Amino acid sequence: MEWVLFIFALYGAYVLWNGILKGGLLNIQIPFVTNRGLLAVKAAWYLILVEDDATAEEANVAVSYMNIDMEADMIRAAQDFIQMCYGGKQLPLIAEARAKGFEG
Repeated sequence: MEWVLFIFALYGAYVLWNGILKGGLLNIQIPFVTNRGLLAVKAAWYLILVEDDATAEEANVAVSYMNIDMEADMIRAAQDFIQMCYGGKQLPLIAEARAKGFEG
């Protein structure tokens, strides 16, 4: 009977350790649920930069450095832009950005 408890304890330790390694257990700040969320933020910033008279090449270089570790204020600004201009829809935003030269 003791070996059954030992096996359950080992399995529990394995599940806990696996959760910690994948970041799902202790990672509290997960800014993007999907890759499309990051793509939408990059596309939003691309359109913002292009509207502020940046060239397509300059805007693509600027957004290429964005990753999941960017400032929360940048994410919120992009979310506000998407909500205001596209009603919160990501796909039309990404399509328009790609039509204007977005390479993300």
